Amino acid sequence: MDVRVCIAGVAFTFSAGPGVDAVCLHPDYLPFLDARTASEHGASIHVLARAGDDWPQTHPSAWRWESFMWRLGDFSEMGIRLDVRDLIEKKYVPVALLHADFGSGDVVVRQRKPRPAFALNYPEGQIILLNRLAMLQAGLVHSSALVIDGRGYLFCGRSGAGKTTIARLWKQRGGMLLCDDRNIVRWMNGCPFVCSTPWHGEDPEVNPVNVPLGGIFHLHQAPENRVEEIPMTQAVARLYATSLAPFYDRTSARLVLDGYVRCLDSVPSYDLHFTPDLRATDAVLRVI
Repeated sequence: MDVRVCIAGVAFTFSAGPGVDAVCLHPDYLPFLDARTASEHGASIHVLARAGDDWPQTHPSAWRWESFMWRLGDFSEMGIRLDVRDLIEKKYVPVALLHADFGSGDVVVRQRKPRPAFALNYPEGQIILLNRLAMLQAGLVHSSALVIDGRGYLFCGRSGAGKTTIARLWKQRGGMLLCDDRNIVRWMNGCPFVCSTPWHGEDPEVNPVNVPLGGIFHLHQAPENRVEEIPMTQAVARLYATSLAPFYDRTSARLVLDGYVRCLDSVPSYDLHFTPDLRATDAVLRVI
């Protein structure tokens, strides 16, 4: 039986391949299982018990990206192989073989005892979905996203900037949290949207909805509350700097950047210098 998740209006379908009785996803993905809300096809992925015998075993013609934890190898006509480092054996192991546009491919189940054998472990789940969404001009942003008076607002920043703090404050004011760490910005149905993801931070609450984007705030902890609007050209650069964009691929990076330009042409961006109390929410309300 196929399993479908819907993220940012896009359906990702996972089907059981050889050696897999049923597709099992990590619990963080379960709120996104209702694919009836999907408006576009994202990717069709076969879930395998092990890497296929026909997977490329040599070095690729080029590495798209290589780090301590994972690497992407471009094998031209054979596709893109994703390897993840096995921390116990201290070596890379192949976990996915994907089409160049990440719209189809195979992924290997990795057992992490005593956990079940999930089809989408970290980091491969995020890498596959992120790269496919980039092809649709959707970018993943380090941010807390909250719904305030029917619109979604991003509060952006790297680790320690105060994303979870600002989310907690807004929840006290009646705001609905989408996700406290990573959210998607994309143009849909004629307007910019902010969309939640399964990849939360300290706060496990996630609401799997897509909301029209009302504005973007870049967080700075400070002794007083102050809001300053950012010019559009700077706003695009600032948003991209807080993104997990696939910068290792020129085409994908350009598509995400074009998507941001389109979205930020319609919504304002601000620097939010804030104190960790409810006065910070008052400062935001004065400008939205």
